[in-house]
Amino acid sequence: MDDSGKRAGRGWAIGGAFAGQVGIFIAISALLGGPAEGPTVYAPLPTVAPLPAISAPAVQQPGMFSYTFSMYGQASGRTYRGLYPDTPSPVPGYTVRAGQWGQAVGIKLTLTIPDPSVQVTDLWVTFTEVSPNAGSTFYQEQMLYHIDSEPLPPGPHTFQTAWPSASDMTPGTKWLVTATDDNPGGWVDTPLALVTVTP
Repeated sequence: MDDSGKRAGRGWAIGGAFAGQVGIFIAISALLGGPAEGPTVYAPLPTVAPLPAISAPAVQQPGMFSYTFSMYGQASGRTYRGLYPDTPSPVPGYTVRAGQWGQAVGIKLTLTIPDPSVQVTDLWVTFTEVSPNAGSTFYQEQMLYHIDSEPLPPGPHTFQTAWPSASDMTPGTKWLVTATDDNPGGWVDTPLALVTVTP
């Protein structure tokens, strides 16, 4: 075959390849829904207004109940309202005068049982010296309620107890008051107050 025949053959090959590419472009344009000779134009998406934020209501965990705590006698500090067994942060602080005896100084705890599902059969408070004798911790417990067969019924219940011993009211000492309840889920300790004894 002469040169003219070879050139003609290459010409057909190139022409065929070009025709194939054009066919591919036409097929792609058809799939995209647009004309083969121009770019595909898409309609803008409709604007959707954002949904309003909905806050979920707070769900009280099983075994929880609200309470108030205060001190009486020559003491300073406000009534604290909390949710048992959450740990208050910070723990409420109180000061009491040394030298008080018997019922002259003590604590008052009112708890509210929300419904029969919250069963409290035992409730006590503990007075623990945390300073300066934290190394040899001294503590005393006061039982407030103890009837295993009769959990506290729904509603408010107020308990009051004196400080364990006036002889332990040494100026400069600090005491942690905690409450413990016995329920089907086990024992739970919750700090109620940090008490400082002043002269």
